[in-house]
Amino acid sequence: GEAYKWLRNRSPGAWERGLLSECSHKYSPDYSNITFDVELDFDLVPEEYKGALSDGFLEWYIIRQINGGDESCLVVDGNGFELLLVTPVEEGLCDQFVGKSFNKGQVSVSGCSFVSKSDKEVDGVVLGEYELILLDQGNSPAGHNVDYIFYVRKINGPESECTYEGDWGKYVYPD
Repeated sequence: GEAYKWLRNRSPGAWERGLLSECSHKYSPDYSNITFDVELDFDLVPEEYKGALSDGFLEWYIIRQINGGDESCLVVDGNGFELLLVTPVEEGLCDQFVGKSFNKGQVSVSGCSFVSKSDKEVDGVVLGEYELILLDQGNSPAGHNVDYIFYVRKINGPESECTYEGDWGKYVYPD
């Protein structure tokens, strides 16, 4: 459908070289967002990243590919109350979040701490993991499990090309 074409047009190179393939999608219960299931050919991920990057840093690389390969998209994973952000290391990053509210005031950040940084550069930048502690001010109609999607859209900003975000299971490296 149209949604698939739009996704593919964002990163034609990744689809043409076979890094991404097979796409299906479904809507959230309130139709506020779409979840795409996309196949990733792990053999085509650069060798220096395989086994050397933690899941979060690898996710950042993959999300960058899905979004066209140029943007530095903030990647978020978590349960709605504790979020792990992955983004290039930035002095004072936590100051941008603590005490702020997002998702129309339903979620506010009560704490932020630096967790770790990547041992090597990924696409030319050193990545950092930051943990945010959230206070839920009441459930959104779609439930707390999708709050972070609205949250990350707000952080990345509507002018960014970071439309697509990940919702991840643990990746099992092939033997």
